[in-house]
Amino acid sequence: MSSAHQGSAKKITLQLANGNTYDLPLKYAKESVNLMNLVEALGLLDNDEDVSNTASIPDMPDYVTRQTLDIFVAYAKHDELDRQKKLEEQKRNPPKVIRKWPDEPEEERQLRLEKEREDMLNKLSRKTLIETLVTAKFLVYDDFKKTASSVVAKRFLDGKSPSQIAEALGIETDYTPEELQEVDAETAWMQ
Repeated sequence: MSSAHQGSAKKITLQLANGNTYDLPLKYAKESVNLMNLVEALGLLDNDEDVSNTASIPDMPDYVTRQTLDIFVAYAKHDELDRQKKLEEQKRNPPKVIRKWPDEPEEERQLRLEKEREDMLNKLSRKTLIETLVTAKFLVYDDFKKTASSVVAKRFLDGKSPSQIAEALGIETDYTPEELQEVDAETAWMQ
């Protein structure tokens, strides 16, 4: 690597559906199955140069925006920081036998991480949260998709009638109020 490029991270520049571009650090692109396939196709894994490669994903969905990609990167950074913390703890206290981390049991760590991730996504507006969930699905980033799905379910679906769900998600219906009451009565067991 040349000294002129030290400190800069390898990145891939994505061409978004609206014509704008998004510079995505390569290490975060690797978290997504779809983007990883693109990275491999461009030969970036074998390239030690810090270069920017513009990639246009065919039929890039409109919901993959600068905002949803920023959320994806924040989520991936959170995971990266947690992995670094875990490695630092392991270096400070190398286990003599395989055991759970001394500072925080693994189960508690997983619950803490899940709560932090959910808190991050809970701050989003309804529209942005739904777009983020669909982006996570498009990117094929399972942990991100699982967390976004959980937040959507808890925030908009749990304990709600079909009418309340439709209202919470901004879904308009052709049903009359009487027909909606009938549907709610037929699905009362779901609440």
